[in-house]
Amino acid sequence: MDNGAVIPCVIYAAKSTEDRHGSIADQLEECQHAIEADAPRVVEGEYRDEAFSAFSGSRGPGLAEAMHHAQELAAQRGRAELWALHSDRLARGDGRSARHAVEIALWALKRDVVVRTVQDPDTFRDLLYAVVTGQRNHEDSRRKGLAVSAGRRRGAQRGDYDGNKPDGYRRVVEVDKSGNVIKRLEIDPVRRPLIEKMFAMALRGKGTGEIARAVTDAGWLTKPLYKDQQPKPWTVNAVRELLKKKRYAGLAVHRGEVVGVGKWPAYVSGRQHERILGAAQAPSTA
Repeated sequence: MDNGAVIPCVIYAAKSTEDRHGSIADQLEECQHAIEADAPRVVEGEYRDEAFSAFSGSRGPGLAEAMHHAQELAAQRGRAELWALHSDRLARGDGRSARHAVEIALWALKRDVVVRTVQDPDTFRDLLYAVVTGQRNHEDSRRKGLAVSAGRRRGAQRGDYDGNKPDGYRRVVEVDKSGNVIKRLEIDPVRRPLIEKMFAMALRGKGTGEIARAVTDAGWLTKPLYKDQQPKPWTVNAVRELLKKKRYAGLAVHRGEVVGVGKWPAYVSGRQHERILGAAQAPSTA
């Protein structure tokens, strides 16, 4: 085979939220298989974005790097391909607040790059397809977002737990008799002394700076949300953010609004939590 005929390819994969189940790796693998089955092609680079939306934003630095790499390859070798599992991995915005698929199509057209997608291969065939599919991707994302938000609100109104696990709690996953997976929160006995100390000090009128110093001096560090983050000493902002969370008062919140009573144990009562918030918002007399 004439090596000059081999088409250089760049693969891009993305997920709008934290990739807890290996979606990005699966996307890359599917694209790799499709490229291998469509020889003569060679993968020159793989890029990814995690927790960067294509609906409310234009993905992240991974996509910018992938596009730049594909553009450079096309300039050097006369042509190149940018691969993704589906067109919505690249763009699903309305063209105002986030990039529309047709913007990807125009970019590729001007730079001798061919955009290939495994699951909807006609999208970037011409500009008309890119416009139509881009509009569909945007509308599908909008409807999905509304449905997910409504479902989460209903769950919060029932008192169900959803979202990140707050410090001081641990997640318990159970399966009921019908085979349904049930997630609930219970007090974390390891972190309980820390959280109780912080709320006790706040109820005694201690400031966030004093609380941060006290718990750090006692050897307590923050508990990261994600595995790749490191525990850190407590800061004023970290203490303030923890004390503000209504979940510690046993309240279920959706988009900042209290919509129900949570089905988990509280660290403080609702009245105590209001006292803490009121003290934090009171003007300083210093």
